[in-house]
Amino acid sequence: MNVNFMALMVWLFIALPSWAQVKEGDDFLKGLVPVKSKGVSTTSQPVQATKKKKDNRPDRLKLLNGDSFTGRFQGVNGGHILWLHPSFAEPARVIAKDVSSVRLEQREISSDKTQDCSVSLVSGGKLNGVLVGLNEEALTLDTWYGGKLKIAREFVRTIEPGIKPERLVYQGPEDGPDGWMTGNRNTGQVLKQMLRKNAKVEAGAVGADKQRALAIIRRAKVPGKVVGGVAGQQGAWRYVSNGFVCASSGPILGRRDLELPSHCSLTFDLQWTGYFNLGVNIFADQINNEYSGNSYSLRVDQNNIYLYRIQNGSTSNLGNVRSQLTGRKRCHLSLLIDKEAKTLSVLIDGQLIRKWEDTRPFAGKGNGLLFTSRNNSAMRLSRIRITEWNGSLPESDASKSGNGKEDFVVFSNKDSISGKAKRIEAGKLIFTTNFGDVPLPVSNMSSLTFSNPVKRLTPKGSDVKMLMQKNGIVNVELLSWDVDKVRIKSPYFGEAVFDSSVFEKLDFNLNQPRQNDEEGLFGP
Repeated sequence: MNVNFMALMVWLFIALPSWAQVKEGDDFLKGLVPVKSKGVSTTSQPVQATKKKKDNRPDRLKLLNGDSFTGRFQGVNGGHILWLHPSFAEPARVIAKDVSSVRLEQREISSDKTQDCSVSLVSGGKLNGVLVGLNEEALTLDTWYGGKLKIAREFVRTIEPGIKPERLVYQGPEDGPDGWMTGNRNTGQVLKQMLRKNAKVEAGAVGADKQRALAIIRRAKVPGKVVGGVAGQQGAWRYVSNGFVCASSGPILGRRDLELPSHCSLTFDLQWTGYFNLGVNIFADQINNEYSGNSYSLRVDQNNIYLYRIQNGSTSNLGNVRSQLTGRKRCHLSLLIDKEAKTLSVLIDGQLIRKWEDTRPFAGKGNGLLFTSRNNSAMRLSRIRITEWNGSLPESDASKSGNGKEDFVVFSNKDSISGKAKRIEAGKLIFTTNFGDVPLPVSNMSSLTFSNPVKRLTPKGSDVKMLMQKNGIVNVELLSWDVDKVRIKSPYFGEAVFDSSVFEKLDFNLNQPRQNDEEGLFGP
């Protein structure tokens, strides 16, 4: 016992002096070397409820004449759009009848709410939610953004149940260019990490944007169209206003840390001037240039889309298809890949353009993604999104709707049946056929299309087209807009209160012509 006591006293005698040297406020981490994570901007988990950073780009208001400027959408009041701009001491009142659209950027990213069903309306609208039930009068859809919506059956065109939550791999570059690298294949410029400093916009462009805003309240003259930045003078892609821009041949933009799933969906917005040519390599094990290593290479221009197989630096053409982009200036492009089946499908603005099937072993050997500017036309990439794909492709109207005279069910195995949909309850569709009532498990259904004919409505001046997350869209009358809640009126489900965070864009004055321009390609 005495030996243990003496040992304890000796230990305290040695340790106490070192403790005494530590004073309040000492920096314990002073000697540590910071380490930058290599996984910035990537995740293998579903997107969680979080607010975007304050330095994200603001909302954008566009007028019917093509002019646009940034700020904060504050709602509507008495025929005016309330708009707050850094140059204004208080919100400006913009005449609503002169407004083309409002794009909402500073909204919360919704959590992964349960949405197992997509409902298409006869007018072309679409709502997502949880399918509660169906009877002779209405379909009931439970939504996280608007509560339970009862949609009159006569207005329902298609029900697509069984939507699986998507696993998000990457979404950006709204939070910055971190993780992306750029170089130039023609000049031999090696790939370097993109830095946030590239996000700075020319002072002239910002000043012109403020002048446009001031002109709305007649405090300044409207200048000419904002001149693009200096992308054409640089040999690499630049990060500008939450997108990547380039205007020379040879610059490459890529990253190799994306953990691409075997069922992969890559989507992005593409904007261009002149005759563009863009290369996209995916599942690449090298991203030094589009011809090296092992990958699949998609090459898109205004006339054609080509798919190439790159194996050990050797290139073989898998075929081409018309891109249907002649005369256009922008599109939303999707590339859907099934690694096991060795299929690659291309969609433009949601329409399937072509599906390729590779008869040889899958060429891609890595997790790299590479974009290449293949000529001198100015291009902009934005809203890049990579998710795990559920494996479904858009089907033709004929394969989904049958003869149009009866309700039509398509099953997951592509079998189909015609008849009359009576009701949905307890996970079963009671479906009347020539052989009587048949209970069909909703879980086995790919789609249910009603015999209700498509009705293309003529928009009224009071109608507002609201684009929502998950490709939702609905034309409504906007009654009021608060910070969190939006009160709307629809001929399909009556009055409802929606969560404002679900909306991404509002289109006003749908019955009026509007002028498109190329503004925003290099600036805000």
